[in-house]
Amino acid sequence: MKRFFSFLTIALLAVVLWGCSSGETEVALTASVETLQFAANGGSQKVTLTAGDDLEVTSSQPKWCTATFDAQKVLTVTTKKNLSAKKRSAEILLTAGSQSKTIAVSQKAGSGKIDAFTLSSLTFPDLYPTGRGEVNVNSSEGSYNIMITMTDPAYPWRIEVTEGDFVSTKYGENQKGSGYFSFEVEANNTVDVRQALLTIISEYEGAKCTYALTIIQDATHRIQDPIEAPKIEW
Repeated sequence: MKRFFSFLTIALLAVVLWGCSSGETEVALTASVETLQFAANGGSQKVTLTAGDDLEVTSSQPKWCTATFDAQKVLTVTTKKNLSAKKRSAEILLTAGSQSKTIAVSQKAGSGKIDAFTLSSLTFPDLYPTGRGEVNVNSSEGSYNIMITMTDPAYPWRIEVTEGDFVSTKYGENQKGSGYFSFEVEANNTVDVRQALLTIISEYEGAKCTYALTIIQDATHRIQDPIEAPKIEW
């Protein structure tokens, strides 16, 4: 009987030891760095990880900061170019089982400016890609077309009449793509030259491109108040 209980005790102990040895020990989650810094132009950086096969990676700002890892647990963090004039930040969250860790990502500010479009016109040949220009129109009522060519189809654009109540345009809301836009002028029935200002604006991801277009309208050549000859009473 004693021998029987000895065999039973040994068998139970073996089962317990086998059960303990068969359980997998969770691999410690580590990263070779805790922070990453990127220049405004963006790019990619690699981080060495240790983790189990249940590793998951997410970015808090997936539109401009992405993160992926390969079979060797090498993490690649990639950022897009920062167009805005503000520094930006994101967090890469690593999770594996009950463990979690974050890597802080920061990117330097950009210039806040983009070369979004160029302008051209047969009517007004001297329109420069950026900055400010002037165009002359006659005193009559009329409509004028200008070609806008976008450097990136994702860039929206709009036109604001900044000065002058004799000029109007229907492109005040955000437009997309290249094409012609028009502006209309009312007839100038005065003997004074007058000016208006159109501002073409493109804004994208915190960056901006503007073009100030001054419209100079000729005075009328028609005499508004003809001089009457004095009446002579006899």
